[in-house]
Amino acid sequence: MTTAEQLLALAVVVCPVLCCVPLARRRRPGRVAVGFAAVTAVLAVVWDRHRAAYEGPAIVTLTATHGLTVVDLVVPVALAVAVAVVWRHRQD
Repeated sequence: MTTAEQLLALAVVVCPVLCCVPLARRRRPGRVAVGFAAVTAVLAVVWDRHRAAYEGPAIVTLTATHGLTVVDLVVPVALAVAVAVVWRHRQD
């Protein structure tokens, strides 16, 4: 897989997260925001299952064969943003 393909795949997952952040900050996110959060969560789960091809250099090395990469941080951030949007929607 080329670097361009890796960046495109990462952008497909990161862009919904970045678009969802302003929705999470809204006082009252609407149904569209919740739908967008659901899409973001689904993309995060799919990304988690298929990210092995996109692993890059380790940020933090835990052992000789295990470490923390940027790709590992995408899923928790995406899910946190999606949960924040849904949480804000349910509060109202």
